[in-house]
Amino acid sequence: MARHRKPKIEIGTISHQGRKFSAMGSVVDPARGVIVGYVGKGTVPGHASHARPLTTWKGEQIGVIWPKSSRKTPRSYVSSHSYAYDAIVDGEKYHGRGQGEGMVVRLKRYKKQG
Repeated sequence: MARHRKPKIEIGTISHQGRKFSAMGSVVDPARGVIVGYVGKGTVPGHASHARPLTTWKGEQIGVIWPKSSRKTPRSYVSSHSYAYDAIVDGEKYHGRGQGEGMVVRLKRYKKQG
């Protein structure tokens, strides 16, 4: 069962002006029911047109994510909208919030699958 697998943790590293900077990238932790990933660009074959790839920081697809609803965030410096998302990773359903394409999203597994 997927819930007994070890978490997959990605560390992203960049170089800027000769210095290296590292930070947490994506996290897939089925035991805790937590996913941290990024809303990818483009569509996902075999899914609705509004579905997007859920990716790691490096851009590797880990699931499929789609917006359930959105609201304006006029005072935000990050994005003009906030989205509620549903996602499927390894056959399990997750939900969470994010700011849109290319942005990080934290998801929790639904308590009831089905």
